[in-house]
Amino acid sequence: MQFIAIANTAAMSQTVFLFSVPISLITELILHANNTRDIKSDTSVGATTLASILGKKNSILLYKVVLLAAYVVIVFLIRQTGNYGLAIVFASVPQAVSLVAKVESSDDRIFSNCDEFTAQFHLPFGLLTVVGIAIGKMYF
Repeated sequence: MQFIAIANTAAMSQTVFLFSVPISLITELILHANNTRDIKSDTSVGATTLASILGKKNSILLYKVVLLAAYVVIVFLIRQTGNYGLAIVFASVPQAVSLVAKVESSDDRIFSNCDEFTAQFHLPFGLLTVVGIAIGKMYF
């Protein structure tokens, strides 16, 4: 996003950086969910990932912390920019709660698809962020 801002304005933008953080965190969660799912296979072939270092329990905890952090950054952005339209992102909280339940699932069929579930969550979170920015620009 920053490179697009530079291409369009010939300058880096702190605002662009800040607005990219929540969606970047959700993007990282897709990879982390994949790595958490693959702890056993990665370890067996000697691959080292953060998830394999932390173990499944702590990786799930990190997943929840990063997911929460995305919403905390949204609150920060609302306070910093006065863009109350971003509050619409919180409409994705029920899906986030469902996502956490799937990540914590003891059912391997559900847990093995957590990277896909996270990727499916990425779209509504990102769209709501964009809509929130647009609403805020129009009304706040």
